[in-house]
Amino acid sequence: MPRRVRYYFGRLNIIPVREYPEKRVLLTEGLRPGVFIQRYGVVWEFFEVNELMVGSDVYMHGYLVKFKPQSEEEIANRATHTLDKQTIRDLVSAKARFFLNVKSGLLAYHPVAGEIDREVFTATFVQLFQRAHGNFFIDAEIESINSRYRILDEIKKLGRITRVSVYLHPSNPNLNPVWQPIDEYMKETNSATYQEHHFAKAERGGLNVTEKSPIASRITMAEDGYGKADVTAEKDGDTVTISTKDRPETAFGLDDDTPPEQVLEQLAAAIRRITSRFLQ
Repeated sequence: MPRRVRYYFGRLNIIPVREYPEKRVLLTEGLRPGVFIQRYGVVWEFFEVNELMVGSDVYMHGYLVKFKPQSEEEIANRATHTLDKQTIRDLVSAKARFFLNVKSGLLAYHPVAGEIDREVFTATFVQLFQRAHGNFFIDAEIESINSRYRILDEIKKLGRITRVSVYLHPSNPNLNPVWQPIDEYMKETNSATYQEHHFAKAERGGLNVTEKSPIASRITMAEDGYGKADVTAEKDGDTVTISTKDRPETAFGLDDDTPPEQVLEQLAAAIRRITSRFLQ
């Protein structure tokens, strides 16, 4: 019976070092077979990458695979009734399935407990993607997509806010009126990334982060997958930090024995919930 597995949502943000070709071509090149990373005796590579059409949307589907180029396994030799060693090549340790929307960069993936956690998946995915492009022509990052306004709701429960740090990328192609001014500013100034840090005055109260403040709009843009935001506060005598990267959107889909079209259909409601935030 198929198992339910938890998918996490992020956004693949591509930061061009120079002009690059059509996005579909760029993604296909970045996920091409034969590019690998080897570390600590383990190889990482993309496998079974293909395109799926859902209405007018194109998705890239595949697996991030972790395998050993050579390993020895114990086998039972029934002819001699002895236990022997057999060398097995390219034994798969784990694989993490993913779906990548070509137009928006929306990425759904499921980690594998104990083998490929969220941080390992996103870091390795980006390393492979950049290596496929020669580690020169582009920079790429995967940022979490978070439940809208969750950070702002949690801020209300904190004490004195002492620091807010925000790191953003320009959007492409989505847009939201909440953060449209800062997004347009980045594009007008040809900024690949944008950072700002706010520190509360020591002799006065904490930072004033209301829902209509410019800081809140930056946090919302980060929640939508175009960066990250960290908020530090004092609560009950302790220092507490909350971050957008710790609160990703998730949804359940069936395991890897399920055809990809069916899994994507199971994730459709969560995808619509995320994409409904943006002007189309």
